[in-house]
Amino acid sequence: MPDRDTWEKRIKLAERQFYTVRFGMVRLRADLARDITIGHQSPKQLSIEDSEDDLEATYFVRMFADYGRFGKLAEEKNVKQGRKPANS
Repeated sequence: MPDRDTWEKRIKLAERQFYTVRFGMVRLRADLARDITIGHQSPKQLSIEDSEDDLEATYFVRMFADYGRFGKLAEEKNVKQGRKPANS
């Protein structure tokens, strides 16, 4: 199983990516307000509002996915070492 530091680094990476995307969404919204043609579509078609609304949920899904992946790796390590799976 990856150590706690590895897991913490993955979570921090997801957090930095969240803030990067949030920053990008704010800039995109501002740029589209000045010049709608840069998106080649209307903001509604680009789903900017929905994307902004769902950004935190996407971040949490990413966190749980990483957590679950590390849990699975730990379980596989236990099985290789001859230990019973936790859910048996």
